[in-house]
Amino acid sequence: MPKDRSGEREAVSCCGGLLGRPRVAAGGPFRRARGSVLLRRAFGWPRVSAEGGRSGAVAVSLLVVLLTEIDHVAIAVRDLDAAVAYYREAFGAEVHHREVVESDGVEEALLKVAESYIQLTAATRPDSPVARFLDARGEGLHHVGYRVNDCAEALARMVAAGAVPVDAAPRPGSRGTTVAFIHPKGSFGTLIELVEE
Repeated sequence: MPKDRSGEREAVSCCGGLLGRPRVAAGGPFRRARGSVLLRRAFGWPRVSAEGGRSGAVAVSLLVVLLTEIDHVAIAVRDLDAAVAYYREAFGAEVHHREVVESDGVEEALLKVAESYIQLTAATRPDSPVARFLDARGEGLHHVGYRVNDCAEALARMVAAGAVPVDAAPRPGSRGTTVAFIHPKGSFGTLIELVEE
């Protein structure tokens, strides 16, 4: 006796075909269309839930991804020239950009790696954040720079998510960028710099 496939036909029809455009229920994307229910019944597809929660559920995220690339990884050093020479000898890396940022009390050298940078940074005065970091922890990884299209929007989103801002608003950074720092508290122990080119 032929298998009754009416349920499958109804599911495909109401969703505009498996490769077509799915039907959206009245009231917007947060309401489940009848077609999605039929598809799950007909083909055994997993439940789609905006909350996640259930075992095996597929989480639906409607958030816009703000991070576009890793802009740089910053390494605090005591002797910038010595660090630059080391990276040249060890990796063949050349300085792409070098700048003194008076407002932060640092001099930095950027070594380009693909579309990102290794940022070697040294203190230019004893009261700068990098100088205090070196005194407390010694040389090493200082922060990670995340590239974003809109620094103000990214900062607001992070604060809304529970981040603790170092900068209340975006400000000028090196190489003509706009930046804002996020405190390690609330960011799983990592100092984050948001960078808008």
